[in-house]
Amino acid sequence: MASFLQACVRVHTKNIIHNLQIARQQAPQARVLAIVKAELYGHRINQVVETIEKNLLDDDVLGVTDLPSAEKLRSLFKHRRLLLLHGVFNQQELTSCINNNIEMVVHCPNQIDLLSSLPQKSLPLLWLKVDSGMGRLGFSSLQVESLIDKIKALKPHCLMSHFACADEPLSPLNEKQKKSFASFKKRLSKIPYSSLANSAAILHQLTPMDSDSTQYIRPGIMLYGGFPNNMSQKNSIINTLLPTMSFEAPVISLKKAHKGMTVGYGADWVAPEDGYIATLKAGYADGYPRALGDKAQVFFEGQYYPVVGRVSMDLMAIYLHPSSYQPNAFPKIKIGDRVELWGKNLDIRQVAEKADTIAYELLTQIADRVPRFCDD
Repeated sequence: MASFLQACVRVHTKNIIHNLQIARQQAPQARVLAIVKAELYGHRINQVVETIEKNLLDDDVLGVTDLPSAEKLRSLFKHRRLLLLHGVFNQQELTSCINNNIEMVVHCPNQIDLLSSLPQKSLPLLWLKVDSGMGRLGFSSLQVESLIDKIKALKPHCLMSHFACADEPLSPLNEKQKKSFASFKKRLSKIPYSSLANSAAILHQLTPMDSDSTQYIRPGIMLYGGFPNNMSQKNSIINTLLPTMSFEAPVISLKKAHKGMTVGYGADWVAPEDGYIATLKAGYADGYPRALGDKAQVFFEGQYYPVVGRVSMDLMAIYLHPSSYQPNAFPKIKIGDRVELWGKNLDIRQVAEKADTIAYELLTQIADRVPRFCDD
């Protein structure tokens, strides 16, 4: 448990298990590539990845983008399949993947050359990434044609690509990418597995999933209870996801505020009438966006309180309006209480919208100095 003088993160591991089950229900025959990159989307504690790993099936995979993270996972899980999503770029990285049996994504000609220098049987499983329209990583159709013999010699295990607009189900690019990927699959028909569905594609069911046992789905943000900002909450699957992180801050000061009193740098906020100001020990150095000053709310015991004034490096303030407590009485918030900045009662997506950002950024920008612990 964190000191009451620190902001902290509570991680709800039971909700992570629930969200993984929701992902699997959408494609019960598919294998799962669970994305645990960016230190588990900011959750950062071993118990979280251990929870995910225990709830995977034998052929399911954990995916990360950097080799040190993959090596750490191998130290935790001797037999779990692991995938390095960005692949390797030199002999040292390749040797580590071979020694640790870490599967690799291959997405550029340089990687083909590096891997072709070794016998195919000495390599871990390889995943070939093609560019169906995202425009970042992956081979173009022309590159596939020019490298077809080398690609076939590597005997890739899975063909994969990435949607650019899966969070917009009506985007014409989705159909264009599906057709492009189908063309790649036809040209590379000897590759036994495929993977196209990320979280947004799973939630919008953009690819056939009911009976396909030759695909991997790739739940990422949905494991952590999030989804892209522009996805509609009218989506019935989205409404079944549960939040996995509660970001909390302690109250370290409580003082009366008189009408006309200003709060914070720049004296931007002026008290509209008498009330109380509670100062919280959390700021942008902890990962709470500066942009949320005068825009957001916090939650405490059934009530919401507005964030007032500018969010500073280590502190932020909330206003306790007279309507939030009994006349001639002291507010129920007291020094040492923890308020929720986002979590079970404050949807992180709505908080992100007010900061003009996305849930992914809020989750991953929480500072190292903020302790995390599991509450279940």
